[in-house]
Amino acid sequence: NQNFSDQLEDTVANLSEEDRSSFFQLDDNFVHLPNNDNTINNDDDDDDNNNDNNNDDDVLLQRSCFGIFHTNALPLGPDTSLAGVFPLITRINHSCSPNAHHSWNENTKKEQIHTTRDINQGEEVTICYRPETRFMPRDYRRVALAQSANFMCLCVACTTYYSEASDTRRDYIAEQLGYLMHKVISLHDIPRIQHLLSLLDQEYLYILERGAMCSRAFLACVYYAMEDEAKEWAR
Repeated sequence: NQNFSDQLEDTVANLSEEDRSSFFQLDDNFVHLPNNDNTINNDDDDDDNNNDNNNDDDVLLQRSCFGIFHTNALPLGPDTSLAGVFPLITRINHSCSPNAHHSWNENTKKEQIHTTRDINQGEEVTICYRPETRFMPRDYRRVALAQSANFMCLCVACTTYYSEASDTRRDYIAEQLGYLMHKVISLHDIPRIQHLLSLLDQEYLYILERGAMCSRAFLACVYYAMEDEAKEWAR
């Protein structure tokens, strides 16, 4: 809303020159949208000075605090409406099958990146901008990302590796996680967890819930005194 936009512009205006410059170097996926009332205008009416601006400068001037914030902001924790812009981390691209996870560290007051699998030299680091969309069908994920950040997702999960079977797998993964995360794991659930991990592999989803499933299977094996199986799950 307008009140938020005004507060945001005041906050950006009070940044140091270096931080403000860094902020305006970030992408604004809303810069070409019509009726953007939050455009940052050039207050200098001197035609000579305006003529000195190149095309890149003009694009920067069209960017808005509102657009940059909504393109780049990340939540400050899982259960809050607060969000922040981090000049380095927000340059990390989105993927629906990411190889890293971002989280807010309340103790250090910093956003952190943790890899969720081994990343090869030269491979791009990616995160999921909208974790709640991970198990949605591709078209729904794309709509959600377009609404929040105004871009069409072209990650490998939505292009190279996509098939209708992928949508089916992700829906089943969500169903099984919802079931397994809220029950006491028995030995009868171990094959179900193994199948779930196989589906996660097929979707290249190295998510935090994966570790939780392995931990729960490990505890079930320990409870039933299955030492060898427990060791396998502990690896």
